[in-house]
Order: sequence, then structure tokens, then C-alpha cells
Amino acid sequence: MIRSKVVAVATAAALSSFAGFAAHAASVTVPFPENASIYFSATNGSGTIGGNGGVSAYMWTTGDHIVDFFAATGLASATSISATFDINNVLGGGNNQFADVLVNGVDVGTFEALDSGYSGAVQTLTFNATFAAIAGPDYGLEFVLDNTIPNGGGSIAFYGDGSTTLSGGATVPEPAGWALMLVGFAGLGAALRSSRRTRTAVAA
Repeated sequence: MIRSKVVAVATAAALSSFAGFAAHAASVTVPFPENASIYFSATNGSGTIGGNGGVSAYMWTTGDHIVDFFAATGLASATSISATFDINNVLGGGNNQFADVLVNGVDVGTFEALDSGYSGAVQTLTFNATFAAIAGPDYGLEFVLDNTIPNGGGSIAFYGDGSTTLSGGATVPEPAGWALMLVGFAGLGAALRSSRRTRTAVAA
């Protein structure tokens, strides 16, 4: 009876450790765009958003972009993205700016900044997309302009206060988590071996 209880407790501990990993939220939120993000404008040069006063240089040319890299996020793979970010919108004359969103170099969709009548207003944009799994846990994120606004048509700039959430595969357990799970299964194995020895002795 005591052996049975030991086995039951060890089993519960091992399963609890394993379930703890399954319960991990399979998402990670990173500050993109942020002040450390790097911008490149064919006309206005490159730098960090923070180094330019918290906003990128103005952009309006195909290939202009902002980029950032986030290492060891703990997210094993990503299958969706949700981003919220602010721009300064000086577009006018019927011109809209399109930009591709890249995750580890993979184009996962496009967002659009609309003609603002040259207002220069701060606008909050959102972008959401799902896609085939992209391996992590390191992620490079980019916004890349994919059309050129004609002269006099305005431009946009990105602020460094964005937030982007990647979701998908299970999180990668921390070393301490792996240790806990291994201890649980080791305890289960020891209890089962002890139980088998006891049954053999009784049978003899």
C-alpha cells in the first residue's frame, strides 16, 4: 500500500512538471518598433529611432525600413504576429504608403498608411497576421516600404513606442524547468523499480 502511494505521488509530480511546460503561454511580446530599432532612409540616412529624438527619419522610398533583433525570446516558433505602433503621417495628394512586415526575413503581410491630407498627425496603426511556422527563439523584425511616394506626396516616420506580440509554438523551458521535470521522472522511475523489487520478494 505504501509503495502504491509512493508511485502515485511520483507519477503526479512528474506529470505536474510536464503539464507546467504545456501550460506556458506560447507567445512573447517585444518592444518593436523601439528606440533601439534601426531605420534606413534612402534620402535621410540611417540611425536609431532613439538617436533621432524618438522618431525615425521620414521615409517614402521603396526599400526604406526599420529593423530590430530579439534574441533568446523563449518562443520556439511563431505562427502569428500582432503589432501596434505609432507613425507621423505627412502623406497627401491621394498617396498611400504600403509596408511589408518581415519576421526572420519572411514576408508575412502588408500594412497601409493612408493619405492624411499632409496633416503630420500622430496615428496608431495595427497589424495582425497568421503564417506558416517560423523557427525561433531568435527573431528579426522589419517594416519595409514597398512603394515609392512621388515628389510632393508626403512621407511617414515611425515612433519608438511600438509593441509586437509573436505567438505560436510552445515556449522553450528554462534550465531550471528541465531540471524539475527530470527530477520528477527520475523519482517515478525509482519508485517503480522499488515497487517491482517488493513484489518479487513477496512472490518468492
